[in-house]
Amino acid sequence: MSDSVEIPLDILQSVFEFMLRDVVEAGIMEIDDRNPEQIVYEFTEKALNVLRASNDFYAAVDHRPTLLDRARSEAQAGNDELAVTFYAIWIEHFINGILTRAFTRMEYDAEVFLPLIKELRLHTKASSLWALADLPTIEDENLKILDRILEFRNAFVHYKWLAAGERAIEERDERLREVIGKSEQLVTALFAAKSAAFWNGREKELLEYLHEDLRRRYGETPLRLNFHIDDPGN
Repeated sequence: MSDSVEIPLDILQSVFEFMLRDVVEAGIMEIDDRNPEQIVYEFTEKALNVLRASNDFYAAVDHRPTLLDRARSEAQAGNDELAVTFYAIWIEHFINGILTRAFTRMEYDAEVFLPLIKELRLHTKASSLWALADLPTIEDENLKILDRILEFRNAFVHYKWLAAGERAIEERDERLREVIGKSEQLVTALFAAKSAAFWNGREKELLEYLHEDLRRRYGETPLRLNFHIDDPGN
């Protein structure tokens, strides 16, 4: 049987943002220089048709926002080793995700690019493989920050703690704090590269318009959808 379910606005906005990201970044929907109203209207109508026609949904959790939030909170708390570890994990996931999107848009089969993404060093992926995917270049300064983040992450995660004098330890801690302080520069550069490559630099504009459009349409009268409900009595 089916039942009509009221979809809270915040859930609806999250679902629609996920779907818009997917169709834009996968190259299914090109945004070009069209105005936000055009883009969001076209997308919303198609998305609603998909939701109304579907009985079953499969969920996947994207942990990247959580990883970045955790990196920032640990940095704020002064837990530098944990902060650099979470920055490194986030950076690797983010770079792998952008490369996967880029090669998919270029119509390469996963069998071609996934082994490269899995086997190459992160620096190589962010430079040589990045260029092959025709992504905006990451500047050398930011690649150096990436290398330093990985160096400190590896020292912490793989227990490469060498005995040293007090002054040497202080200098190491100072270098680590400096790297943590520059990590957000690399984060900003990666977000900018993704926005330029897939969104023509319009990611923030279009997502804000989408959220506001959904608020206008469903803020007072929530959307209701019919979903299949299994009857345990049958």
